[in-house]
Amino acid sequence: MARTPFGNNSSDSATIYKSRDLYEEFNPDEIVLLDLWNTIPLYGKVDDEGAPIFPKESQLGYISRPTDDLQLATLNFVANAFSKMRDHYGFIFKTNPEVGPSPFFNNDLQPTRAWESPLRAYSDYIQEFYDEFFNTILAPLGESKDIKNFDDFTTVLLDYLKNERKAFTRMGHGESAKISVLNTGLAIEIFDGDYGDDAQSVSFINDPNYPIYEELCRKYGFKIDKNIPWRIIANIKSNNLAPFIRERFSISLETFKARDVFKQFFNEYNTITFFDEFYDYLKILYTTFYQSNQFYKEAVFNTDKFCKGTPYRIMERESPLSPKVDKTLEEKLLLFYKFRLAELGLQASKKRQAFHVKNLISIIRSIKDKSVATQKSIEYIQYNLGTAAFREVPLDENNLTRTNDSVIISAQGQFNKRTGENSRYLTDDLSNP
Repeated sequence: MARTPFGNNSSDSATIYKSRDLYEEFNPDEIVLLDLWNTIPLYGKVDDEGAPIFPKESQLGYISRPTDDLQLATLNFVANAFSKMRDHYGFIFKTNPEVGPSPFFNNDLQPTRAWESPLRAYSDYIQEFYDEFFNTILAPLGESKDIKNFDDFTTVLLDYLKNERKAFTRMGHGESAKISVLNTGLAIEIFDGDYGDDAQSVSFINDPNYPIYEELCRKYGFKIDKNIPWRIIANIKSNNLAPFIRERFSISLETFKARDVFKQFFNEYNTITFFDEFYDYLKILYTTFYQSNQFYKEAVFNTDKFCKGTPYRIMERESPLSPKVDKTLEEKLLLFYKFRLAELGLQASKKRQAFHVKNLISIIRSIKDKSVATQKSIEYIQYNLGTAAFREVPLDENNLTRTNDSVIISAQGQFNKRTGENSRYLTDDLSNP
C-alpha cells in the first residue's frame, strides 16, 4: 500500500522533511508536471537571457465569466487557451455519464486565482521592508551618531542588504522568491487549496476527474504545478499553445521563439523609470527616518574634572531637503551599482568593482544625452552582474549569461585575463549610442 504524505506548514521540521520525501515518491516527474520549486523556479519571471520581466498590462485578458465569483485575468493568449479548455471540460462533464461531481471538481473549471500585479507586490514589499528595517536596525540608532546624514543612512542600509540578502530595487524584487508565478500572467488556479498540505495535493491527484483535467491541460498547452496540482501554467514552448500565442502577435509570425513572446507580452525592469524610482525610495525612506529621529547625540569629552556639563550634545541630522541629498547622475548610478551588488549578495573583488566603476564613469561622461547615458549605464550594470541563473559563482570567476536558440540559459565565457572583464559589450554600445 502506498504511503500518503501527511505534512503541512504547521508540522514540525522532521515531519515536513519526511512528508516532502514521500510526496516526491508519490508524484514522479511526468511530462505534464512542472516543478517550480526545484527545477525551474524562474519560469515566467525572466526572459531568454535571464533578465527579470513582468507582463504588459495592455496584454492582459479576462478569464472569468460574468457569473464567476471573481473577475480574474491572465495574459490574453493564456486567457483564450483556458477559455477553450474550460468549455471543453464543461462539455465532457455534461455529455459523459461516467463523470460526476467530486470534492475538487464539479461541472465547471472556475478559476480561483490568476494574475496578480508584480508592481503592486513591490509597493507592498517596500513597506514591509522598511518596517522590518526600522524595527531591527534603525530604531536602536535613533539617537546614534552612526547616522548623521543621508550618506550614513545609505551605508547602514547597504550593510543590512548584504547581511540579510533582501531585495531593495524593483529589479532585485522581480527576480527574487517574493515574485510568484501568479505574477507572470501565465498561471491559473482552479481550486482554493492549502499550498503546504501534501495530503490535500495527493487527494486532488487521486480525484476520479483528475485524468480528464490532466489530459485537457496537455491538449491546450498547460502544465500542472507538481507541488500545487490545482495550479496550471501556460507552456510557451507547447505546440498546442502556439496558435493562441500566434494570433495575439502584433505582427504576422508563422513561427516564433520564446524571445518573441517575451518581447511581445512582457516588459523588462531594466529601464530609467525604475532607476529613478530606486533613488526616490531611498529619499523617502531617509525622510521617514528623519521625521521620527531628527536629532542624534554626540559625546562631549571634557578633560576638566570640575566641569559638570552634559556629557553629550544634541545635533540635528542632515535634512532630506538638503542639496547634498540630491546627488549627481554619476553618484546615483554608482550608488545603484552598489545596491545591486549588495541585494544580490555578489562577490566581487575591489579590483573588479573599480574596473566596473571606471567604465560606468566613462559611459556617463562620454554620452552627451543623459537619458541615453543613464540607460546605457543601467544596461552595463545588469550585463556585468549577470542573470539569476548563474549568480551563485563569484563575479571574479565568471561573467554571467547569454542564451542559445533552444532557450536554455547558459554561462558566458570567462573574463578576459588581461582586462579582467569581457568589455566587448561596453565597446559595442559606446560605438552605437
